[in-house]
Amino acid sequence: MLGPESYGERLETIGGIVRSRLPVKEVAYVEGVLTFRLLTRDIKERFREIYHELTRIGFVPAAVEVGGQVELRVLPYSQPQTRRSPWPLVLFWPRSQRSFWMERYGRAYWEEGRWLVEDS
Repeated sequence: MLGPESYGERLETIGGIVRSRLPVKEVAYVEGVLTFRLLTRDIKERFREIYHELTRIGFVPAAVEVGGQVELRVLPYSQPQTRRSPWPLVLFWPRSQRSFWMERYGRAYWEEGRWLVEDS
């Protein structure tokens, strides 16, 4: 669940970034999400600046229009943990061996306990 503890020590930094670029009417937690109610609706260019600065410190902003006012919601995010799977390497070995042997003995077939190779 989100709440003030989700923002930790960066709460002041986030507030400073948003307030330095946009006029803020009110700051609140709406459903546990840090929300800035703005005095202006023209935020396009300044939003991009805020987005770039907040993503560097691990947060992402979202602008939402509610009742004729724009709210800027700031959510914490983390990069998904990418785990390298061993399966591509595990499957590469048999495939490479199959390709090698099929190239070498591709026209061979098994008959009476031995390999017979067709001449081309």
